[in-house]
Amino acid sequence: MAKRGRPRKKPQYRDKGTPELQIRRMIIVNGGNTDKASDPLDAMEERGIITSDMAKAGHDYARLYYKTFGTPFTHVNYDKLLMKSDSSRTINENPSRKEHESEWILGECFKILKDLNGSTRKAVDRIALRKIFPGFLYESKPNIRDNPFKRSLQIGLKALDKWFSKAQKAYHKHKKKK
Repeated sequence: MAKRGRPRKKPQYRDKGTPELQIRRMIIVNGGNTDKASDPLDAMEERGIITSDMAKAGHDYARLYYKTFGTPFTHVNYDKLLMKSDSSRTINENPSRKEHESEWILGECFKILKDLNGSTRKAVDRIALRKIFPGFLYESKPNIRDNPFKRSLQIGLKALDKWFSKAQKAYHKHKKKK
C-alpha cells in the first residue's frame, strides 16, 4: 500500500530553554552546535579539544561501564574491578556471549587505563563516566593552566580509541575468514 500525501518534514530544532540557559549552552560549545552542550565529551569535540574518534571511544567506554556496573562510582578502584569479587556483583551462572564479551572488553579498557598514569585515568573517568563539565568549558578563551588536564584526557581517550579500532579490525578480519 502506497503512502499518500506529502512526506513529513522533521521539525526544526528550537532551543526551548530560558535565555540564560541558551547563553550557557552557547558558551559551553563556544558558538557551535548547542545540541552537543549536554555531554562534556560532545562539547569538547565541538570545541576541537578532542577528535570525533576520541569522543566515540569515550562514549563506548562509558556505555560498556554502565552496562556492566550500572551507575558510576564516585571513586573507581581498578584493582578491585579487575578481580572478580563476589561482593561487587552477583555472578551469573550462564552469562550470554554478549555479556561475557562486553565484560572482557571493559576489562581490557581497565588494563589500558591502569597502565597510564593516575591523572590520565582520573581525567577519563571524570569526563566519560561521571559526566563532569570541566571549568574551562565555561570560558571563551583557552587558558594555559588547563593544558595538562586536556593533554591527559587526550592521551587516555587516544589509547582507548587505538584499542577499540584494533579490536574492531581483528573482529572483522576474523569474521571474513569464516
